[in-house]
Amino acid sequence: RPNMKPNKPKRSNFSKDDSDPNRHRRAMTVDKFSSNQGNNRALKNFRKKQEKKFVRTAGMLRQYRKVMKSEGYDAGKGASRKRTREWEEEEEGEQKQEGSKEAATEENDNDASSSKRKPKKHKYDPFASAKKKAQQHAQEKAEAVAKKQEYYKEQEDKTKQRRKRYKSLSSRTKKGQPIMKNVIDDMLDKLKKEKSGT
Repeated sequence: RPNMKPNKPKRSNFSKDDSDPNRHRRAMTVDKFSSNQGNNRALKNFRKKQEKKFVRTAGMLRQYRKVMKSEGYDAGKGASRKRTREWEEEEEGEQKQEGSKEAATEENDNDASSSKRKPKKHKYDPFASAKKKAQQHAQEKAEAVAKKQEYYKEQEDKTKQRRKRYKSLSSRTKKGQPIMKNVIDDMLDKLKKEKSGT
C-alpha cells in the first residue's frame, strides 16, 4: 500500500509567496545599471572639484587675513565684507554720536589719548618695487642722454676748432708761401696747452 500523505505543493525559490512585493521595481536592466554607474562617477568627480575649490578658497582667505593683519587692518569675516547702504548710514550715525562724546573727553585727556592712538600704517602697494625700479631706470636713462649730448657738443666744438686751425694754417700768400703769423700763433697755442697740461 502506498503511503497516502497529502501532496504538498513544491515551493520554488521564485514563488510569489516568498518574494518581496517591490522586487520587480528594484530589478534593472544592464543599460540602466551602466548609466547609473556613469552618473555616480560624475557625481563623485563633481564633489571632488567642489572640495578642491573649497580648500583653495579657504587657503586664499587665510592668506588674505594674514596679510591684512600684518598691514594693521581688520580682515572682514563673511558678510561683514559686503556692506549695504543702510549699514553704512547706521555706522555714520554712531560715529557722530561717539565723536561728540569724544570731543568732551578729549579736552580733559589730551595726553592720554595721544598715547593710545596707533600710528597710521600706509597701505601696501604691490607695485612699489616695480615703480621704484622704473623710476631708477628713467633717471639712469636721463643721465645717459645728458652725457651723450655733452659728448656730441664736445665733438662738435673740436671739429670747429680743427677746421679753424686748418683754414688758418692752409692760408697762403700770393706767391704760395704759408703765412708765418698763423704758424707762429699755432705753435704758441700748442706750447700753452702743454704747459697747462703738466
